[in-house]
Amino acid sequence: MQAPWAALAIGANIAIRVVVVITTLSTLWSGPFFDADVRRFSALSVSAGTPYRDYPVEYAPVELGVIRAIGSSDTRATATRLVILCFVLDLLAFAGMWRGWGRRTAITYLWLGVPLLVLRYVRMWYLPVTLSVWGFALLRKRRPNLAGVVGALAVFAKLWPIALAPAFLAGARRRSFAFVVAGVVGGVGWLLLGGIGGIRQVLTFRSATGWEIESTVGSIVWLFGGGEPRWEAGAVRVGSSEGLTWLPAVVLVVLLGAIWWKALRSGLEDLDGVPSLVAVCAVLATWYVHVGLARHVTDLQRLESRFALAGEYAARTLPPNAVVLAVQHSGSIRFHGRRDTIAWDAIPADALDAYLARLQAHGRQPFIVLEDAEEEPFRRRFGRRGSGSLDWRPLVELRAPSRVRFYDVPIEHRR
Repeated sequence: MQAPWAALAIGANIAIRVVVVITTLSTLWSGPFFDADVRRFSALSVSAGTPYRDYPVEYAPVELGVIRAIGSSDTRATATRLVILCFVLDLLAFAGMWRGWGRRTAITYLWLGVPLLVLRYVRMWYLPVTLSVWGFALLRKRRPNLAGVVGALAVFAKLWPIALAPAFLAGARRRSFAFVVAGVVGGVGWLLLGGIGGIRQVLTFRSATGWEIESTVGSIVWLFGGGEPRWEAGAVRVGSSEGLTWLPAVVLVVLLGAIWWKALRSGLEDLDGVPSLVAVCAVLATWYVHVGLARHVTDLQRLESRFALAGEYAARTLPPNAVVLAVQHSGSIRFHGRRDTIAWDAIPADALDAYLARLQAHGRQPFIVLEDAEEEPFRRRFGRRGSGSLDWRPLVELRAPSRVRFYDVPIEHRR
């Protein structure tokens, strides 16, 4: 690619990304902003105690560290820092491509990333990508020790870069000591911090039963008939990770095993295929974006409007002495509705009616707010008896993209 055209391509791509950043920040600060990931980042950044042990965490340690570094109790401030961070990481990945594979590959990365900008810079996807790219780029430049540390950081940012480990080890050959040591130290540190349960929390996304539709397995399950997407454990999910839907995971493991076997038989020269792998992934991601748009997956603003609707209804309708038992909507009811809340999943399974009676004795009027996906877990937790049965008509049903029901607890269930 000739230098003038290369400069034009780079300038155009950076300009497109700057426009995305400005548009996102303008939207963020000019009106209501609802994003489940950003709200979760803000909550994690101010959580007290030891992560994985004192409270569940669905993110690997490096990603969690970045979340805590950029997060605050102000979700808009958290989102602003996240957008800027992702923009910088995107450019750093471009620089890593240039450093490792040259100008043409780097510019190709920029062009292939343009369709994904429709999803905006409000996800942590760029962190493991950038670390992985720089790990291989440094390896190609004969910097195995630094490459090993960066590659290990990628693995502990998101678990998927472990699929690239055999290619990395094959390229490093006898110079993989730093990668192995960093991996062992990181793994031991994670176990000391959160125990086996911490790793399980990340693998199962806090024991969620559905596949996140942005994940590899979730995409396959959804595309081939995994049912309607639903909101669960802080993400849009589909299908079930129990039963026969483990088959896509088995297929994925077999494919990864084949890739690992081939990588371990190859040498450093096969690292030239890494840009091609990234390019193929970007093309596939573009197709996923097309399918996702057709199925309204990116319409999260409308999907999350239910939080504002529920909060505004609480402010307008519930009495000042109301106490709302909620999980998904606890934050929105406190912020928009200005009503006190209690997380019902923190109440012992056999103590729901006792809690309600205690609230009434202190002059408070209890309400229960649940989404469709929460009602069955609520009934299971409280044994389908007393207030746990939910066997009365809700006070109101808000028909947002996901239905939200307000229950005014009958007097007989408060005793």
